[in-house]
Amino acid sequence: MSDRTRGPDLDWPPVQALNWVAASLEMSSEVIAVRPLAGGSWHATHVVTVREPGSQVRDLVLRRWTRPGWQLEDADFTPQREATALKLIEGSSVPAPRLISVDSDGSSCDVPAILTDLIPGDPPGMKVDLDSFIAQLAETLLAIHALPGGARSPLPQYRPYHEDLVSTLPPRWSGDPQLWLAAAARIASSSVVQTKWGMPIASNATPRAGPVSPIRAA
Repeated sequence: MSDRTRGPDLDWPPVQALNWVAASLEMSSEVIAVRPLAGGSWHATHVVTVREPGSQVRDLVLRRWTRPGWQLEDADFTPQREATALKLIEGSSVPAPRLISVDSDGSSCDVPAILTDLIPGDPPGMKVDLDSFIAQLAETLLAIHALPGGARSPLPQYRPYHEDLVSTLPPRWSGDPQLWLAAAARIASSSVVQTKWGMPIASNATPRAGPVSPIRAA
């Protein structure tokens, strides 16, 4: 069991978390299996198989904010913000899981968490078909941008991760901290302006020719 608790990927959900999953469903639902879901490193994510009344069995995804220090390193990426985004796109053509429950402060689950259904698919591998991958990203972005503007109002405004890049140390997980420092110095030496999409760019940068693609406009 100790090997399962060495990091976010292998942080096995305790009984309290599994009880919260069952309580989020219909009465008499029970958890019958748990397995890790590969592909992420910042959260403990598991597929939880449940049996509901009538002996119906289905798979859900439990994502738990277990990584120490996440409130400081990624304060804007909260369960509540994730839940709000999922509710906004629910019923649209955006391929996303359906939100079942959220525990914003970890008072019911053991830590802050969200519970969703499981949708088919796999994360892209190292040998991904880049043209197909980019096309799928663009199609999804178009669907997101097609949502009514007012629907996005519950989401907080865009905020840069670091207001002062020069005095910010490279992240601990970086494999090339000197590259981060060089990039920060380069940005600091340029005048940075905000585009109408909320993305910072250097004012002395040369605009690209051609139409703006959905990905650049996101």
